[in-house]
Amino acid sequence: MGGGASAAASAEADPAVTEALGRGELTKYFLGPYLDGKVYKGSQYSEGTLGDLLTFDYPAQHDEADEEENENDDQEENDDDDAADDDEAKNDVEDIDDEDEKSDDAGGLVSVWQYALDLRDVRRGSGQQDLCVLYHYTHELAFRNVANMEPTTAEIFASLVDSRAHFGKGVYCTQHEPAVWGSRTRILLNNYSNLSPLRDTADAESQRVEQEWGTGNAEGHRAAFCIPILVPRELAYNIFEEQTRDLAHKSVRDVETGEERRIRLGEDYKGRPVDRNRDVWVLQVVNEAGEVQHAGAEADGLLRLLRTRLANLREELGDDAKPTLDCMYELGSRLHGRSYHDEAEKLYEECLDRRRAKLGESHTDTLDSMNNLALLLEDMGRIEEAEQLLCKALEGSRTKSGKTHPATLDSMNNLAVLLQDQERFQEAESLHREALEGRRAKLGRMHPDTLTSMNNLANCLQAQRRYEEAESLHREELEGCRAKLGETHPDTLSSMNNVGMLLQAQEHYEEAEQLLRKALEGRCAKLGKTHPDTLGSMNNVASVLQVQGRHEEAESLHREALEGRRAKLGGMHPDALTSMNNLANLLQAQGRYEEAESLHREELEACRAKLGEMHPRTLTTMNNLGKLLQVWGSDAEAEQLLRKALEGRRAKLGETHPDTLQSMHDLAKVLQERGQSEEAEKLQRQTFESSPATR
Repeated sequence: MGGGASAAASAEADPAVTEALGRGELTKYFLGPYLDGKVYKGSQYSEGTLGDLLTFDYPAQHDEADEEENENDDQEENDDDDAADDDEAKNDVEDIDDEDEKSDDAGGLVSVWQYALDLRDVRRGSGQQDLCVLYHYTHELAFRNVANMEPTTAEIFASLVDSRAHFGKGVYCTQHEPAVWGSRTRILLNNYSNLSPLRDTADAESQRVEQEWGTGNAEGHRAAFCIPILVPRELAYNIFEEQTRDLAHKSVRDVETGEERRIRLGEDYKGRPVDRNRDVWVLQVVNEAGEVQHAGAEADGLLRLLRTRLANLREELGDDAKPTLDCMYELGSRLHGRSYHDEAEKLYEECLDRRRAKLGESHTDTLDSMNNLALLLEDMGRIEEAEQLLCKALEGSRTKSGKTHPATLDSMNNLAVLLQDQERFQEAESLHREALEGRRAKLGRMHPDTLTSMNNLANCLQAQRRYEEAESLHREELEGCRAKLGETHPDTLSSMNNVGMLLQAQEHYEEAEQLLRKALEGRCAKLGKTHPDTLGSMNNVASVLQVQGRHEEAESLHREALEGRRAKLGGMHPDALTSMNNLANLLQAQGRYEEAESLHREELEACRAKLGEMHPRTLTTMNNLGKLLQVWGSDAEAEQLLRKALEGRRAKLGETHPDTLQSMHDLAKVLQERGQSEEAEKLQRQTFESSPATR
């Protein structure tokens, strides 16, 4: 059983820690009010945000070491392995999301996730009295990996390699929250030095850890963000009280006697003694085979907590109170991220209506609600409603904040992407260019939002087959990301992915494959094999292999991407449906019609259930299944499906939309084969007359 003392061992070693423990508030909150669906009401932390993610911000002491600007690019050797944690066509070309940034140097802030990674279900029957709260300090990328909205499982990577697992395999934590440490440098000393974390933070050892793991770390400050973890005590090992099972079996050669001996309590994996003022805990989650694995919690647990909190706030404060509306907005966002569209829509609509009534049409909170509801409606295929709301949000933001305000430029970007998805390229391009010019002027050429606009304009040009202009922008964006963020930053890898997709569209397959593989390798190393971005890269490498006729390699990657997306995002998520479609198309190309048909039918049923009969994606899947059945010899059902797809596309997209024209062509083909020549010829004439090339 892990060491689960009520106070950290370091409290016995130094009175300063005992005094500091009195400053803590979060542990009591997470063990009590939090689990009851209550909100934090302490004084040590202020509420903050990182994009859409909610944080408790602690203004940790701005140590002298924080003053130094060091761009050292050291290799990772830390105790905890923080490798951090659509098109309906074949490929996932990425529109980079707009997100707020928190500087690693901003006043020494430590941003704590407002929610805890809840591991109570890892040990069935673990009651509240058996819990402790541990804190995992990390950088922004790992923080986003755990706290983001979409995956079905939030996961912290465990240290599984001896050179990084200094006290045994697992996730490395401390029982001390930021208010107890009081300083980011002390957090780093606790995590990355065997010496005392209570030392003078201006001395040489403190400066070393700051340069390697703080302001000088190219990956980001390793004490700038914090993930609280609710964990059964039996899974938590304090290095001075009990060793992990793997460390307990290790031996070292004693430096004094030269003899082999077991590692003692309070020593690392090399037998080196550790200062007792360190507060290091190893969290071990094991599978059925007894192997240590990453620490993951189902996202539905957080949804249940937010539903409970919303019910409490409605009862205590009323439906229109700001905390109630904020909780409604947060729950809606997380439901949207998980593709629970119906419940998300109800909450978004209620939140918008109440904010309008209470705050007015042009209040920033109202405009945020308008934007989010619009993006949800777009995902649900209700394009006209989404466009109306986005236009209203953009107009409101222009009036309220001005044409060049970041919020206005965000709304402009959202509307441009919607128009682009409808293939209204001229309108979309105009807005993309305006957003790009505004961000360049307001934020600078290298700001992430500017690079986002550059990427999105390039995607718009690429969709119009203006490849030379698109490539110029994509390459400029890639070079900007490399210079600003480094070769392995997720935004750089996204940009690399998009250049690869553009090269594939131009049939430059060899260079495309090279870049796409590099993006995949970088994401595997940086984000892990099951991260949504990694799975997107897997899909894209599979697609470029497929067009080169390397079907066996492509199939293996398509299957891995599909399995990963089902497990990580859920079988009904749009990315999972994309992978299902891509694998089905590959099997169809190999003449494996029965397997392809099974996947297409599964995809169609999922689209109908999740998106409705008239969603463009449902109609595309219907059309794809109809074409397969035609090849497979089931002409009657093929005709039925293709007619339905054509009727839906005519009603939803219009007579001249490229998808509608494709449906006309496909139906005409099956009618011709079934001997219905007159109707087939009529459709062929309509296709020709409605085509942009003949108008």
